[in-house]
Amino acid sequence: MPALPHEAVSPASGKVPPPINPPLSPGARKPPAFQVTPVTIDAPGTRSPDPTKSGGRTEELIQLLRGRSYAEIRGRMYDRAPGSPWWAACKAELELRNGQQVAEASLAMSRVSEKMRASTQHFEQLADTLHHATQDLADLLRGTQETGRRLEIAVYVTIGITLVQLFNLIFEIFRRR
Repeated sequence: MPALPHEAVSPASGKVPPPINPPLSPGARKPPAFQVTPVTIDAPGTRSPDPTKSGGRTEELIQLLRGRSYAEIRGRMYDRAPGSPWWAACKAELELRNGQQVAEASLAMSRVSEKMRASTQHFEQLADTLHHATQDLADLLRGTQETGRRLEIAVYVTIGITLVQLFNLIFEIFRRR
């Protein structure tokens, strides 16, 4: 039966490497359950001579990190030496999550941008309608002003004719006496 990852002993040093799932600090959230697969871990600070073997191990570690919180992954990354399989797996998972967040933010921004474009177009239509309505109202006011001037002239003419008629009537009355 293969040894569990935290039971694996490096033949070179004879030391037991740190466990894959170190105990959580008091008060921390319990991570979601996941399946543990056997992984061979080199002694801390050493690298596997076979890059394909190291890459496969990193992929397995990334799968282990999938259900973990962002803060826990970041903490594990800082606890490991740069270049180690754990560090690479944590970095890859964090970059993947950051990429997903950027993609989601870009999608949300494109939706907001589309809504803003539609709103801008709608406001332009409303402004155009308001401009036409204002022009129509100004034309009506100009027409009303011209009609008012004509009415004023008609009133003056009517008053003039009335005065002429009144003087004519008075003249006729005084002429008969």
